[in-house]
Amino acid sequence: MVVDCEFFQYSEFSGITRYWRSILKEWVVSGFADHVICLVRGKHFPNVEGVHYFPIRRYSNKMPATESLYLQAICDLLGADVFVSSYFSSPIETPTVFAGHDMIPERMGFDLAKSFWQQKAHSIQNAKAHVMVSENSAKDLEALYPCVPKGSTVVAHNGVSDDFQPASEEAVTAFREQYGLLKPYVLYVGERMSVGGYKNAVLLFRAMRQLRESMDVELLCVGGARKFEKELRMHSKGMSIQHLFLDDEALQWAYTGAHALVFPSKYEGFGLPLLEAMSCGCPVVTCDNSSLREVAGNAAVYVDADDPKALCEALLYLSDPTVRADFIAQGFERKSSFQWHKTATLMAQVLQDVADTSMGVPVSPKLRESRQREADVEEALGRCALGMKKWGQLVQIERSWKYALYRCLNK
Repeated sequence: MVVDCEFFQYSEFSGITRYWRSILKEWVVSGFADHVICLVRGKHFPNVEGVHYFPIRRYSNKMPATESLYLQAICDLLGADVFVSSYFSSPIETPTVFAGHDMIPERMGFDLAKSFWQQKAHSIQNAKAHVMVSENSAKDLEALYPCVPKGSTVVAHNGVSDDFQPASEEAVTAFREQYGLLKPYVLYVGERMSVGGYKNAVLLFRAMRQLRESMDVELLCVGGARKFEKELRMHSKGMSIQHLFLDDEALQWAYTGAHALVFPSKYEGFGLPLLEAMSCGCPVVTCDNSSLREVAGNAAVYVDADDPKALCEALLYLSDPTVRADFIAQGFERKSSFQWHKTATLMAQVLQDVADTSMGVPVSPKLRESRQREADVEEALGRCALGMKKWGQLVQIERSWKYALYRCLNK
């Protein structure tokens, strides 16, 4: 079983890298890791003890067909029976499992002509099996790609790490003192806007302006872009805001000490911060769309994604100690349904099933021929681009020489 750790070259710490690290840890415990080789691209990789690693070159999204040929050579070298990527890479002939996290680009109006999303489509269309992290994302996959039979997608929900549990009062106090969080604070975790603003943090910023009239509270944002987006800065004047980048231990303290986590996204493939917050005893306010109710169930307060007044009222509602205690208790109960060992077991079973059913089945030469033609085009375009680059360098040298001559003649 070959796992391409492609996504780790883009982000060392994210929901996707957490997903694969967690699965690999469970495979080490179960012994399934003995049958797995992880392809490492660059300096960032899962770094899970007990996993076999094989270094290869970094993925180039500018030459996906060439990458497919290269990956096939790697799979042939390793004797791979089945392949799965942490993102969208795929070989040509080795049976592949597509492991997806969301259909955000397709649902939220991204430019699907870009090579990343073209490679995603290719991987979906040529996979022998499909795994998604939620029922909602599975339904979206099957609706958007008719090549995936209805009801065939395996749903392997995210889990939540045991590292996320209520922190001690002493740890929370020390955390708040370290960062000067002297008031009650509302917590926001992750990207704040993204393409088209679907992450929808603007709803929280607008609500916080209203909330100040009834409650002395500040906002803590964790992660996301280092600079606040222009639209958010317009709503943040006069607000008390902190922006931190925290490791998992400090994030656990932040969840435990928060008045609530607000997760106002307009679309998610899963929504991992919901589980993390509930595991730490932090009440959750979110929106009733995509996978969010599938994850949070009755353990969250739901608001309309465009109604800041409703969000303000929800945060005030959670000030009631009885209401708050009830949602915290429901959160603990809800999070117990999501376990990484279940995710890892399902993924292992899909990989094994594809390996077993594909054994000895001949592969159509058409895909290899098609991919080879695409790779030839990519190579030609690459040579053309290199030629243009060298021409540009020559032009720059000529300009520099003429300028130097001009300076000499005009001294």
